[in-house]
Amino acid sequence: MKSVRAVLGSIAIVLAMSVAVLPARAQEISDSHLQAALRAFQLSQSGEGFDEVLPNIADQVMSLLISQRPDLYRQIETAVNDAAVALVVRRADLNNDIARLWARLFTEEELNVIIAFYSTSAGQKLAVSGSDLLNSTVSAVQNWSERLGEEMLAVTQANLESAGVEF
Repeated sequence: MKSVRAVLGSIAIVLAMSVAVLPARAQEISDSHLQAALRAFQLSQSGEGFDEVLPNIADQVMSLLISQRPDLYRQIETAVNDAAVALVVRRADLNNDIARLWARLFTEEELNVIIAFYSTSAGQKLAVSGSDLLNSTVSAVQNWSERLGEEMLAVTQANLESAGVEF
């Protein structure tokens, strides 16, 4: 569940950033521009984790309904699974919404460059290892922050102690 929240939080940040860079008037997006955005998004594999959103929502709905009517758990499970199967086609809506974000942020020409990059072996490697790289990067930042915080505390305490302040 934490990973879905993190992904949704990332989406919210990307959305906020893309809205911030948009011109005041509505931007028209051609079909070819939208298709390029969708292709670049797909090749980047940045939406791979989003496939878990629907099953997680189904689990939440099932838990909610079963907590209200535990005696109907079998019926609830069947009804939720049926609803989830019917809603699978809506995954394309998410892809299209994200493609619109990409199209607002990048010109069609830039998207074609991105597509070309992700079609190379280096681009494919980045697409496959991008989430691991991001997780490792975040971990490195956290470790660095902890070390820096400890060092700052020690230096500050030493400076204060040399000024006659005791801890």
